[in-house]
Amino acid sequence: MILQSRVHRAAQMLQTDVQQAFAIAGRNRQPMRLTWNSSKMQLQVTDRAATKVFRTTGLGDNSGFGFTSADVTISKSSLQIFPNGLAEDTLYIELAKSGYTRVIRVSRAGLVRLQ
Repeated sequence: MILQSRVHRAAQMLQTDVQQAFAIAGRNRQPMRLTWNSSKMQLQVTDRAATKVFRTTGLGDNSGFGFTSADVTISKSSLQIFPNGLAEDTLYIELAKSGYTRVIRVSRAGLVRLQ
């Protein structure tokens, strides 16, 4: 039960970060970039040049979730989000631990679904 809860909470946090990236891009009228760093096990929301960090979510040991790179599958390590609410491509993030899996799907139009 504890592992299921961790997977679900981590997936909800990532879903919120992706949704916030779309909102920040529209609010600031600047493209945003979602970047996954597999060595640090972090998802960052930054501006296009990566000079300003808006959000950082860690999933590794020091975050309390304890995910490893084998537990996280992501379709792209970087995704650009434009101010008009569109992304450059779709994104797929899968979190799996001890047989429990949560999937986050992001469409180009900004629809973020947690399954």
